[in-house]
Amino acid sequence: MTARILILLLMALPVLAACADPAPAGIGAAWPAADALFARDARFLGADGAYTVDLGGDRVLWLFGDTLVARDHAHPHENSAFLRNSVALQTGRDPVTAFMRHYWQHGPGDDDLGSFFPEPAAGVWLWPAHGARVGDVVVLFFERLVNEGDPGPWSFVATGWDARVVENPDDEPSAWRVRPATLPDDGGAGAVLGEAVALDGAGHLVAFGTRGDAHAVVLARFAVADAARGDLSHPELRCGARWAEGCAPSELFSPGAPEFSVSFDAGLGLWVWVASGGFGAAPLVWRTAPALEGPWSDPVVVFRPPEATRDGAFVYAGKAHPELDPGPGGGLVVTWVPSGLDDLPASLDGVYYRPRFGRVWAR
Repeated sequence: MTARILILLLMALPVLAACADPAPAGIGAAWPAADALFARDARFLGADGAYTVDLGGDRVLWLFGDTLVARDHAHPHENSAFLRNSVALQTGRDPVTAFMRHYWQHGPGDDDLGSFFPEPAAGVWLWPAHGARVGDVVVLFFERLVNEGDPGPWSFVATGWDARVVENPDDEPSAWRVRPATLPDDGGAGAVLGEAVALDGAGHLVAFGTRGDAHAVVLARFAVADAARGDLSHPELRCGARWAEGCAPSELFSPGAPEFSVSFDAGLGLWVWVASGGFGAAPLVWRTAPALEGPWSDPVVVFRPPEATRDGAFVYAGKAHPELDPGPGGGLVVTWVPSGLDDLPASLDGVYYRPRFGRVWAR
């Protein structure tokens, strides 16, 4: 399991002042009835990441980072496989009643398992970020990681971003044709792009990115027609009040988070940024803005997951899933991943290291 502890330490830095209207106050609640969605496959022991992409119809794609998969049904935690990424296909928008099937690579033997998106080279792997359906294809972004060579689960460093194009997303993931996208030569001006993705309605695929140790949030966009071809080589970056290629992107706000979601809330009439706020027993926070470019509000705590009350808790990977039906109570569906800072075996008992559901409301 990698909890990204070193990356998240700087999230507790003071928030820079923002010239924006305050975000609405929020309130949230756990949604235990929905948690069973992640427990229906006995081989899926847990994962982090947990991004969602709307595939259309009643299908939602889940993108997981580090994933634990049981090789032995009788002794699931003994000799389990550790994969750098996996995916799942949810059929049905209501997580309480939906069906979910998980996918990873299979070798010649039943217990020969691998990451769904293979490692590009030895010691290099892909952690899923966000993505979007663009016409007949799906464009998926990834953070590119490299093993630093030291033993231990946190021996890694991010070296930039990557992207893949799924040419036939209406088929089962096991039958997908996946090809690399074309990336810019400079890697995106030093930012990791794709932590959250949205279509702006004006012909652009907009990608939020992060830069630096504090994960300052920046913005880029691609022409939809280019993205549909898998050509991400000419991003326009948000630099001050303009979009331009090759400029140094401005920070929308800082600190940000290593992963988050951005979606439009029709009830609020605002864009909503959701993330885990801080390090350790972190709450869920949101920011709001009238436009993707901002100005973005300061963060507001909307919910503290119940796992955050446990000794040694490490709660992270908070984000929203507007593709999902929240049920009669309404609200915005969110997830987080609870884990532990010290006791790794206890993190794998089904209580920790498996995404948990909740809902949040403005009040």
